[in-house]
Amino acid sequence: MKLVISAIALAGALAMGTVSASAQVDPYCDQYARDYAKSRAGGAAVGGAVVGGIGGALIGNVLGGKNAMLPGAAVGALGGGVVGGSAWKKQYNAAYVDCMTSRRPVAVAPAPQAVYLPPVGSREWKNMCGQKYKSFNRDTGYFLGFDGQYHLCQLP
Repeated sequence: MKLVISAIALAGALAMGTVSASAQVDPYCDQYARDYAKSRAGGAAVGGAVVGGIGGALIGNVLGGKNAMLPGAAVGALGGGVVGGSAWKKQYNAAYVDCMTSRRPVAVAPAPQAVYLPPVGSREWKNMCGQKYKSFNRDTGYFLGFDGQYHLCQLP
């Protein structure tokens, strides 16, 4: 009985060691890291639990006879699952950190600069319109467009 309680306590301590603090997670890198860890250590927790269960049953049989096989298998499965899960977590953490460090920051467009436009009809306005449109008439403020119509000068 002491063996079973000790094994359960050890498995619980291992399980507590794999829990990590959760912080704000980047959704893109989180999904990337999950996919990466799944491809690298996908069934590690299940495989570890199976191997641990078989090993625990064998050790329980050797140390405590047939009465200790079932508790040994349970503890071995739990411990193997925790160890296998930690392999997945290592793969996940490595991929997440790699993703976060390799991502480029989103470029923020610079704020548009204020453009000085002279008042309509002023001498500066007429000079700028004369430079923009060859057919600009300084007396009327209109230019002849490609459509054959006259239009008021529009500065940017």
